Amino acid sequence: MSDFINDLAKRLTRFDPRRITVERRREASVLISMFVLDDEPAFLLTKRSENLAVYSGHISFPGGMREGDDASQVDTALRETGEELGIENRRIRVLGEFHDYLSNDGVVVHTVLGFLEDVRELRPHPDEVEYLLRVPLSFFTGRPPRTEEWERGGERFEVYFYDFEGEVIWGLTARMIKNLVDQLI
Repeated sequence: MSDFINDLAKRLTRFDPRRITVERRREASVLISMFVLDDEPAFLLTKRSENLAVYSGHISFPGGMREGDDASQVDTALRETGEELGIENRRIRVLGEFHDYLSNDGVVVHTVLGFLEDVRELRPHPDEVEYLLRVPLSFFTGRPPRTEEWERGGERFEVYFYDFEGEVIWGLTARMIKNLVDQLI
């Protein structure tokens, strides 16, 4: 497993992520969180609390809005992951940065790929996380997502959907996973 993680980290050093630079936009960061599940790589996703004002009930990677004390996108992703999952930064190996995305509400979302060393003692914050979803990477590499064509502001675009054990992973999270699998895995 360490060979896979080391190889992925090397590929990220040679990868040229797409950056979105729009002045005066709000910024957020997420941690594309990977870990080992049954001797294979997997993603750790959260089911967002129904009490949250934005994207409540959605499946997502841990993350959130950049704050004034955050020195970088990586700092934001690590801080938010710590708050949501109760994991210390020292238990997260940052592998590198991936693409930026623009959310429906105009937030630039930076993505950081990280490997969680030990997920046995996570303490999800109940105000933010309903529960955790552990999805093997092979689930995403073994099948293409379901797609729908949507329209917003006169523009048409594809939306991806992955159905996993009664949950639907869609929107930006599904796009991040599909891009990662297509471009780096």
